Amino acid sequence: MTDSLKPMRIVIIFSFVSFLVAAVGMIIRESRNGGYRLRYYDCRMRFSSAAVPVVLALMDVLAGKGMQCAAMVVADLALGPLILLLCPARHEKAAMSYRYARLLFWIQMSLSVAGIFVNDGLADAKMMVSVLSGQGLLLWYLVRRTYMRYGNVRKLFSNLAVWHGACDMSRFVYAMGLSLALSLVIHGGVFCAAAADAILCALYVACYIRVTDDTGLLAGKDVEICIKDAIQGRLYERAGAAPDDDRRMMRLFERAKAIMDKDKPYRDELFSLPDFASMLLTNKVYLSRTINMMAGCNFRNFLNWYRIEDAKALIKEHPEMKLADVMIECGFRTHQTFEAAFLRQCGENPREYQERVKVENLRPRRD
Repeated sequence: MTDSLKPMRIVIIFSFVSFLVAAVGMIIRESRNGGYRLRYYDCRMRFSSAAVPVVLALMDVLAGKGMQCAAMVVADLALGPLILLLCPARHEKAAMSYRYARLLFWIQMSLSVAGIFVNDGLADAKMMVSVLSGQGLLLWYLVRRTYMRYGNVRKLFSNLAVWHGACDMSRFVYAMGLSLALSLVIHGGVFCAAAADAILCALYVACYIRVTDDTGLLAGKDVEICIKDAIQGRLYERAGAAPDDDRRMMRLFERAKAIMDKDKPYRDELFSLPDFASMLLTNKVYLSRTINMMAGCNFRNFLNWYRIEDAKALIKEHPEMKLADVMIECGFRTHQTFEAAFLRQCGENPREYQERVKVENLRPRRD
């Protein structure tokens, strides 16, 4: 390699070393937490985010010549954060993510294999196709995920909508950072390739933490904990609230849940907030405020949650039981209210849930 190509060699070595350090460091970090024993398919995508870019970069190093090789190596390493951006969040179905990741792998592998047999004059076109195909696939994936998210109006008004929106926003922000890094690669030059590599390593670490820790890394840890506590009904510390009042609310809420679990007063269709307040020896205003703060919903939704969980248990225990009897047993007055509450909580109507339980009971069980 001549002196004129020394900068290219430095960029290639720096790219490999920095990416491998970031990738191996993230994998070791998660393996120590036991993540690879929990979610096999997710871990396979995370391993792919480290292995696939290195393999493709090695192929381009063996086939490439000149300064263009350094840009191709950095473009290959960009597949690491790109694959992580395709990883499904914990609230998303995984099948579509795996399908897009496989398609991305075969496209980039085909381009790398083709690069071995084409002449240097097509190197620019090869890199352009590689970058555009990866970015185009990511763009289409984000469009599909956004369409699926906003396709169900009910989900937009649930407690989880705030957190899901924050996760989606972080994914779009990191996708913009990836586009910035690849735009530097397309412009070429040793400095641009080195800058792009630094951005990609930082993106890889951020995207990996985003996937493994279910965080966006944008709003701040304290804010994210506050959002998650609100979703799970554990938000009891409020600005301007007295600590004693917070503790009283917590104790009242625990008593309310204990009565619901043990006595099942919700099975009475006439059960109301004043009745519940009398059972807990408090007033209805304070009880309503406690449920709103601790459960993140009003009394009616709190009541219906227990009724639907009871209905699901009855259907599992007695699959042949008539839904009208289930509805009455759980405390619903009308079939329309029962179906609406069931659909909102379970994502399917009672008839579909009952049929699915029957099918599952017919399957042979493994010892």
